[in-house]
Amino acid sequence: MDKKFYESKVAQVRAFFVDSKRFSIEKVDMAPGLDCGDRAYFNFEAKPEFNNVGYHWAVRLEKSSGRMSIVDGI
Repeated sequence: MDKKFYESKVAQVRAFFVDSKRFSIEKVDMAPGLDCGDRAYFNFEAKPEFNNVGYHWAVRLEKSSGRMSIVDGI
């Protein structure tokens, strides 16, 4: 994923993840994921001390509309 694009969206994606109430933001690491043309993925993974099976998520961002959704337990 392009660094400039990631940096322009990181606050918005982070806020979306917090609002989803999946897991405490203080207990996850966030990283850029794949850029799939019309979609971009932002990865969230529980920090090692909190990690368990399924404690991985991806926020999928539709570039054209800005719509976001979460892919659980990847």
